[in-house]
Amino acid sequence: MNEINWKSLIDNLLPIYNKNGDGCCTKIKTMSMGKRMISRNYLNHLYKENGDILETIEQEHQIKSNPFLKDEISNQKLIFKFQPQFPSMEITILNFIKLLFKDDDINNDGELSIIPFSEFGIIKSMKKNEKNNYYQLLLQHQPQTYNNNNNNNNNNNNNNNNNNNNNNNNNNNNNNNNNNNNNNDDITTLLNVLKSEDKDEKLKKLDSYCFSKLIITTILTNPANGCFENYLFTPMKNGNFKLVSMNNELSFVPESTQTIKTGIFSSEISFCVNTSLIMLEQMHNPIDKEIINKLKSLDVLTFLKEWISSIGVINKQINDLIHKDGNCEIGKKKPFIHRSENNKTYPLTKFPEGSIKLLYSKLIRLKEVLIKESSTSSSSSSKKPITFWKLLTILEPLISNRMYLNRPCNTNIVSVIENYNWYLRIQDISRNHEPMPLISSKIKVSRGINKKNKNQYGLRDLELINEEITFYKNISSSTIDIDLKNLKSKLSTTMTYPLQPISILFEEFLNGKSYFNELTTTTCSQKSMFYEQVLPLSKDLRYLKFLNNEYLTIKLLISSQFLNGLKRLEICDCKNLKQLSNGSDELKLPTVSKLLVSNCTNLKTINIFTLSLKTLNIKNCEILKEFQVYAPVLEKLKLQSTLITSKLLLKLDESKYLKYINFSNSTINGVSKSIDSLSNSISLDVWENLIEFKAINLKSLSKISISKELKHLKLLDFNGCSTLADIFNFKRNGNGLVPSLEILNLNGTTLEDSEKQLIIFNNLKNK
Repeated sequence: MNEINWKSLIDNLLPIYNKNGDGCCTKIKTMSMGKRMISRNYLNHLYKENGDILETIEQEHQIKSNPFLKDEISNQKLIFKFQPQFPSMEITILNFIKLLFKDDDINNDGELSIIPFSEFGIIKSMKKNEKNNYYQLLLQHQPQTYNNNNNNNNNNNNNNNNNNNNNNNNNNNNNNNNNNNNNNDDITTLLNVLKSEDKDEKLKKLDSYCFSKLIITTILTNPANGCFENYLFTPMKNGNFKLVSMNNELSFVPESTQTIKTGIFSSEISFCVNTSLIMLEQMHNPIDKEIINKLKSLDVLTFLKEWISSIGVINKQINDLIHKDGNCEIGKKKPFIHRSENNKTYPLTKFPEGSIKLLYSKLIRLKEVLIKESSTSSSSSSKKPITFWKLLTILEPLISNRMYLNRPCNTNIVSVIENYNWYLRIQDISRNHEPMPLISSKIKVSRGINKKNKNQYGLRDLELINEEITFYKNISSSTIDIDLKNLKSKLSTTMTYPLQPISILFEEFLNGKSYFNELTTTTCSQKSMFYEQVLPLSKDLRYLKFLNNEYLTIKLLISSQFLNGLKRLEICDCKNLKQLSNGSDELKLPTVSKLLVSNCTNLKTINIFTLSLKTLNIKNCEILKEFQVYAPVLEKLKLQSTLITSKLLLKLDESKYLKYINFSNSTINGVSKSIDSLSNSISLDVWENLIEFKAINLKSLSKISISKELKHLKLLDFNGCSTLADIFNFKRNGNGLVPSLEILNLNGTTLEDSEKQLIIFNNLKNK
């Protein structure tokens, strides 16, 4: 459906109000389509005899028990959502998608739409004792479907459907209309599809372009409610399917639960993003190339200005509509008595201060990722295309961390529905209470909307974005003292959220301005202020590098917000860092995927817990004694010029996905004792995914043991391991245990030349 057809549907079901009519109609006032009227016959589809709203379900696949009207001419449905929670947000998200993807030129028939058209309105109560009271109303279109039951006749069906679309408005083809009546049975929810026996075949037919639009929109807008029932699985003309999101009111909530201040001595736990789409296997599909080409040229500031301007127009239209009637002013409880105070309607779109700045950073990151993807894919055909899951880990790492059951490495064969339900149960247990109903007052609190906030819908944030862009652009080493003072002054605190610097700009300032890490002694006080007062308040950072930093201590790490959301952390030449832990407990790095620690000569302890770490590189930390790293998805490990102990290797046994290990130039001490009484041996059996094992100049290594097949292992390098005396099972079992081995370096070991030749021959003879 396009805008013309949407207006036609409204005209057919709710014609323009005529005050000289027969008096058998009820008036509906709409936000942008003027005064409308609804016939008495249609009212019977919406209300019971006593005036209560008629909440029924036509068929089991209906997404909600909302009453609706059906246009018999076009076979389209108009859903009536009485007293919606955040009605303008539905229209706000629609404009967000239109402006972001700008595909109206190829979407003129609505085929590529992923959310329905909506309109805000008010209608008088039908109850006799509430004649002066009004219901707020959201009118919403339910998507039309097309007949795709017979795959062999797709082309014919497409032609028929196109004819139906052309003829429906003129009512010239009754046969086609009857055919369309049957087609409406094709529509169903995503939940029903996932429960069906042919779910895999159906999901494979999800249209790449539409699915890309929906997932990217979901990642950008952070919906609180995204259960499977909220998505309609809709056939398309081309024989594919698309998902249509029917409830977008609860968007823009925090990525994870937060404690939000609601008063001087009071606070509440917020909602967080919960969308079932993240659990779909299709999250590991590549992003549609056409979508990449559209978004990589996005002018982020222009987009935000246009979108926020459209929100202002929507808010004004709704405000004017409600204030035109004296009984229907915003904020007055009397006209809106049809819902409890906790679940009343908030008609206007509002954002807390700072939320548009976060969205700006997210859009910039999205653009940078897609530009990089476009350049690498054109230069290297072997490069794997970026998937939706990879994009999620970059834009919203905390969400991907919580939804870890759908990671690519997860081997549990469990249904999507079971995974999602398990996730919801665990989340509710972690909150120590029953599942929270999605009431509107709680969503409002979760969004951090302050009653005193005059920002309303993002205008002030736009001004701050421009100010900060100018600030970072003009910063210089000669004015660094004043610049840091100005930056600190911007970080004032409100009742709900502390104001944050724009994370993407702040991150570039930290890691891109080399003079910041080389401040002279005259600026040490400002540098100290920065690390003690500015950096701890910063969040939504992805990459941080501490180089020769005397202020990096455990106190800074455990008292800061910047660790949440961080993807890459580099710590180099930090002499004052003695432990990477939380005192005697583990330091949680929830989203860090790459950690590099080098030349920290006083570092004695590493005790971290991270579910996302894939690369760990520790170099020249010679007095490191305590190594406790829980990293179940770790793939690359470098421990160079470091002491390797039995405790260290025991902890690494939990990292089953290790592919690349490098222990070069380290010292092995008291690891184990084998049956041959050779100490300091290492068994590779536990790492069944191992591809490369390097131990160049590994001191005191006596023995390498392999007793299980390592079918992926390609390289073993023991060059310079002067104490290596045995490679157990190689010479006894031939190449059966390492069938893919390509390189075996035994130079500089104590093995006899004949043994070396035999081992190499047995393991490389078929190469």
